[in-house]
Amino acid sequence: MKLPWVKLSAFLLLGLGAAIYLWWRFSDSQSVLRQTDALFESATVQRISFADADKALELFRSVVGDSITFAGADPIPNKTLSEDEAVTLLKNFRESVGGSKIRRLETTVTFPGPDKAWVEALIESDISWDGGRRHNVDRFKAELHFERSPEGWILTQAIFMRRSGK
Repeated sequence: MKLPWVKLSAFLLLGLGAAIYLWWRFSDSQSVLRQTDALFESATVQRISFADADKALELFRSVVGDSITFAGADPIPNKTLSEDEAVTLLKNFRESVGGSKIRRLETTVTFPGPDKAWVEALIESDISWDGGRRHNVDRFKAELHFERSPEGWILTQAIFMRRSGK
């Protein structure tokens, strides 16, 4: 007699766990963090890769809006770019480096309004130049501003300030 209740309880527990996971997975915070990770992934360049180079550019297009404002430390441009100009800038960067890896470290997400999200993150960029003969590892404080759109969370402003020390 207890077996059907045990099965029903296990089923309900699994269902509750799945519901909690889906609620968390599709929360605004997690959606914004996925967009943040997609931004940094689009700037990651593998030296030896069989991946389609245009895939990273399409990923970047899915993150940015019609225009995006960049600001910060050199080599970050300090201007507002159209989506196409931003994609061209990323393409030129990807073609000029021997390899790059961008890692998101300490991160906070805040919502100053229902349709706005700000991400503050410490990021580490590991970039090799000149075919790998020069290698730079830098840390930046990134402040990313997202706005909700019908397509999801779109990046509208990115500020990168160089951090001293390693």
